[in-house]
Amino acid sequence: MASHLWFGSAPWFGRASWFACAVLAMALMSCGGGGGNGGNGGNGGNGGGGASSTPTASPPTSSSGTPTAVLPGYQIGAATCPIPAAGGNTFTIGLQNSANQPSGPQTIAAFAGWNSLSAGDVVCIYGKSSPYAERLVLTRSGSDSAHPIRIVGVVQNGFEPVLTGKNATTAAAFNYGQNSAQNYEGGEISITGLQYGNPVSYLSVENLIIQGATTAEVGGTAANPTYSVNSFSDPSISNNAPVDWGCGAAGVNIIRADHVSLLHNRIKDNDNGIFVNSNNGNTSSNILVSYNHIYGNGVFGEQQGAWNTGQCTRDAHGVYSEAKNITFLGNRLGGPRQGAPTDLIKDRSSGLLIEYNLFLPDGVLENQLGDGVLVGAVAQPIGHILDLVESYDSSVGFNALGASYLNVSVFGNTFFDDSAGANANQGTTVPLHFGGDQGNPSLYRTQLHFYNNTLVARRDLSGTSGTLGWFELETGTTAEAWNNIFFASANTTQTAGVFNLLDTYCYSSPCGTLRYSAQNWISPLFGTVGVNGSATDPSFVNLSGNDVHIHTNNVTIVGNGQTGNPAYPATVITIPLQYLDFLGSSARPFSASSIDLGAFGFQP
Repeated sequence: MASHLWFGSAPWFGRASWFACAVLAMALMSCGGGGGNGGNGGNGGNGGGGASSTPTASPPTSSSGTPTAVLPGYQIGAATCPIPAAGGNTFTIGLQNSANQPSGPQTIAAFAGWNSLSAGDVVCIYGKSSPYAERLVLTRSGSDSAHPIRIVGVVQNGFEPVLTGKNATTAAAFNYGQNSAQNYEGGEISITGLQYGNPVSYLSVENLIIQGATTAEVGGTAANPTYSVNSFSDPSISNNAPVDWGCGAAGVNIIRADHVSLLHNRIKDNDNGIFVNSNNGNTSSNILVSYNHIYGNGVFGEQQGAWNTGQCTRDAHGVYSEAKNITFLGNRLGGPRQGAPTDLIKDRSSGLLIEYNLFLPDGVLENQLGDGVLVGAVAQPIGHILDLVESYDSSVGFNALGASYLNVSVFGNTFFDDSAGANANQGTTVPLHFGGDQGNPSLYRTQLHFYNNTLVARRDLSGTSGTLGWFELETGTTAEAWNNIFFASANTTQTAGVFNLLDTYCYSSPCGTLRYSAQNWISPLFGTVGVNGSATDPSFVNLSGNDVHIHTNNVTIVGNGQTGNPAYPATVITIPLQYLDFLGSSARPFSASSIDLGAFGFQP
């Protein structure tokens, strides 16, 4: 199965190109919810211009269960239940026959086979008019990359497959005892091995909407939100009496797991959208987070002073991960829950790859999808877009993994960082933080390889003007940045202050070092070093519509790629893909002997 080719023990610097090539087939295959949808660039950002998929446009369900309209091309769910791998079986939940009558088990609890799933099996969860208010706990393993166990959501009668943690119950089949069940970061979907040191492996969760595992359920209106705590019940924890979700709950909670894929899901309205945990021998490894739409997650707690005083001091982010080998590929990350200035991705892993993703926290698409109350009517403050810091757990840290831990690669991504009009502090002070946050430089990751990304910072003058920068690099770290497009401009209301490449603040002196800055296209508001354009954009297709493909043969962009660090040349071999809206990627076009700058290849 092409979508689950794993990289094994390949060295960190070779794994990027190998893995990107391996997933090209996954990017183009029919998984549901994906495809080109290239015409939506003006609303959703970065319309890829590829072949458009056309999912059924009948009503999906909102978090309340009320049918709502869906933007064509943005529906989540496979069109049909996929064929299992050789030796596997197909099971269904919620399926209706041609007469719209129930066929087989209609709830997660009614399916009797959770504890007997085996390699190659496929469980299809069909959409219906209201969400499945049931938790899902996955503890069974596939055998290898060609025979995973797949949990797949399928659109039915126009309804998307939605799993919610709001008032969720837990099936008796998942009564594994309190020690296994009572995990601090519990999940609406939990993926965990039941025995210490024995991970669950080769599992894939695909095409589902996963929501509601939160201590901060948002209601009211986008302008005047209200907050409440969601609850769930579990026979192992509370004898099925309702209990509040613990602070830091997750839409998907992964611990003690290996070779796990999250594909083509929409993950929203949780404390942590995804939480990947490694601790005390319970290492999670080889995690693929690919082609998901992640937004509206985060804790609204005591730091805001509005409610829940003293109850929610834990970190919660769009993604919070610590694993041995983890890849984020082709995802779309929107803004956090309004009122919760958290990170889009906070990571403490080894073998980290962040490639071909779109970071667009403006809330426009999410409002169009009916989630304005969740993300706010305008762009909200966020912590960092990427917060890449040291590991807590020695099994994924330097002592165990050496160079695989120390080196991080971020390439082919598109980043937007916007202030919101007159409120200049709505954006992030430092979009990318690298190194560590616990004050011990000997544990920090030290080498950030940041290349062929496109960055747009639209910022007004800020009270911290003069210290603003794209990178915050901690003591002993180096960021090698080459072949990127760094574009900064004023927003709509004020005069822009300088937005530097390197922030002047770090936790302790001396701060880290930025290398190869002259080998990027840099607009004037980022300074004067590098291949500089004018105050206008570098021939973006439609900057106001967030389409940052290059539309003219700009000689400072097209074919102007430099090798940067000669050990890691940016060539067709290393960057074969580019982001394709929505929930997909496409082959990157090449128009010159040297690679074009930025996240997208110029198409003549």
